[in-house]
Amino acid sequence: MRRNLVDHNNYRNLLLCFISRPAVQVTLISISIGIILISFLSIDSSTQNLIAHDEGLYARRAKLIIENNNWFNPFNEPHHKTVGSYWVTAFAYKFIGINEVSLRFPSLIFSILSLGMVFLIGKEVSSSLVGGLSSFLLLCMPLWIQYSRYVSPDMPFVFFSLLFLFSVIKTQIVVNQSENIFFWSIAGLSISIGFFLRSYMALLPLLSILPYFIVCIYKDGYKAFLSFIISFLIGLTPSIYSLFLSYEKFGIASLSILFDFAKNKSLSGTSLKGFYIVPLKILFFTYPASIVYFLISLSQRKFIIKSKFTYVLYYYPLFMLLILCFMSHNYSHYLLLLLPSFAITISHTLCSYYKSSNPLLKRYIVIYLTTISLFILMISSLFLVNAINFDNINKNVIYLIIISLFLSHFFSLLYMRITSRENSSYLFLILSFIMLPNYICINLLYNNGMMGNPNKDLKRFISNQAIRSFLISEDIGLYKISSKSETLLNYYLPNVKRVNSIEELNLKNYFITTNITFAESFLEANPKFYLIYKYKNNYFIGINYN
Repeated sequence: MRRNLVDHNNYRNLLLCFISRPAVQVTLISISIGIILISFLSIDSSTQNLIAHDEGLYARRAKLIIENNNWFNPFNEPHHKTVGSYWVTAFAYKFIGINEVSLRFPSLIFSILSLGMVFLIGKEVSSSLVGGLSSFLLLCMPLWIQYSRYVSPDMPFVFFSLLFLFSVIKTQIVVNQSENIFFWSIAGLSISIGFFLRSYMALLPLLSILPYFIVCIYKDGYKAFLSFIISFLIGLTPSIYSLFLSYEKFGIASLSILFDFAKNKSLSGTSLKGFYIVPLKILFFTYPASIVYFLISLSQRKFIIKSKFTYVLYYYPLFMLLILCFMSHNYSHYLLLLLPSFAITISHTLCSYYKSSNPLLKRYIVIYLTTISLFILMISSLFLVNAINFDNINKNVIYLIIISLFLSHFFSLLYMRITSRENSSYLFLILSFIMLPNYICINLLYNNGMMGNPNKDLKRFISNQAIRSFLISEDIGLYKISSKSETLLNYYLPNVKRVNSIEELNLKNYFITTNITFAESFLEANPKFYLIYKYKNNYFIGINYN
């Protein structure tokens, strides 16, 4: 047994040496970026549409910035977010294009940059192996895949939050004072840019790391503190300027609405439900890495492994988790900032137990793989006998996904039953077997419009060639229409406006409604109104004044 442990330890050292080579790192990073870009660019654009409300609102407000040529105060009333929330989307709108794929492209770019930052953070707090594994785990997490193709400032915000964390870590590693001041300056700049992008959400990483941050900046002296504050104020310049313009236009309401919105989302009412909803969401959105971490910790009876960067590895994500649990709203994108740290923690724990022998963990992994394999078999059986039926889907894609998921779990289980390894090194192979098919399957679902495509009916309705010219050229009213449909139509169509009464409706030549009962009864009772086109519950109606 001793010889086997020595052999595996040598194997781990050889692997670390191999991964530490710059040429190997560049090659692996290039391959990873290529895979990510191919998976994104292989999207069937005809199946894509913006998700209301979030994507539709970000796209519409970014469009407003471009139309008004006003990047700092484009709104006609006090706005509840910093204008930087829309800058990334506005840049994509202006320089790339206005379709769904181009508007989501910036999120993909910042996702790739964030994966690079995760590698660097993992490398600094542990090793190159931990950094590479962290990036791989993060890349395959369902929530990360979703927001890597989402029209929002979330991915840019995550990147600058990671840059802030990396800079603080580097201040404790570098020995040259000029380098130390440089990284404190980057830390201050990053957190203020984060505020410009997501307003008060920038406090989340700062509060989570605050004890460690105070110790580090006190240790490095007043020059470090001064460089942090100066760069922080420089980074706040666009936020201060936009708020000043808004204050001049709308008064104190422009400042109070920003604070009230943050207060409503975080402090309007706290209940205990966050303490089970948030962990359950994390368990689901980070599957299967979260399950493997839980099983490792359960089998070892130890959730924290001491290290020089114990705070960064364990207490930083723990404090962030507690803050999220206390918040009054538990939106999924709030958890996005937690995923990189969680991936690094899992990777560090996994590599720490690489050479340890743990029969209990092996038993847990076998039980987990058996359960999931049986669950996939049950779902596939129900699908095959049409007990589960989905409309407008590519069934071949579903069959491919079911088969690949089952085979990945089955072969992982088979490997666990026949392997003679006494240490935990098999976990690397198991994670690869499971997570790669997960990544491929989720991308297939998104690329073919089976996920992230909730408004396909509305998109098909406005894309119909018979009415497209009317929708583009005419002034269209929106009457008795859902707020989500209104958000999307305000982005997709150039001249639409909500009307609230029949009197206002009579001033229009055309209008759209999504209220079936109203549309059918109104058309029957009023001869001057005639149906031009209908698709499901979307009605395009004309008004004849002759």
